[in-house]
Amino acid sequence: MNTKKLLAGAALVTLSAGLAPSQAMAVKGTGNISAIVVQPITISAVDTMKFGSFSVTTTGKIPLDTAGVVAGRTGSTPIGGTIQSGSFKISGDPRLMDVSVDTSATIKNTDTVAGGVMSVTGINFACNTANFTVKVTGVATGQCDLNATKTTGKITTGGTLNYTSGQTAGTYTGTYNIFVSYN
Repeated sequence: MNTKKLLAGAALVTLSAGLAPSQAMAVKGTGNISAIVVQPITISAVDTMKFGSFSVTTTGKIPLDTAGVVAGRTGSTPIGGTIQSGSFKISGDPRLMDVSVDTSATIKNTDTVAGGVMSVTGINFACNTANFTVKVTGVATGQCDLNATKTTGKITTGGTLNYTSGQTAGTYTGTYNIFVSYN
């Protein structure tokens, strides 16, 4: 009986040695690789946001929408000048883009030593429907979808100019930012 156990153990050792990992059958699989490079986004300022010329009678505001329309003016009398919404040319790959603008900006009097400041609040944007499929309009953060056949679109901006009674006369200028990225 001892001999049978010895022979069985020797056979097991021999079988185990024959199944060494280096002698196992290897199989091969193939994976695919792909990459898509898209056109980088570029932004160019086209039109300056303009509130026209006016004389201040009391503390007030001039609301300007993204279409360049003033509605609800208070505390001032219009004298003329150009009123227009701001606009930007956006170029890139035709796809969904995330857009945001600074919601406020300070503009400074550049004509006098005495200076003076005014604020523009509630800055918002709209996607031009000619080249963008509109996702949002009149907001500070949202999305514009560049049409499949277009690589350039226009975004317009508006906001509310705020001034105080006794505002120093002069030309006021400033800047605000727009941010665009692929979604």
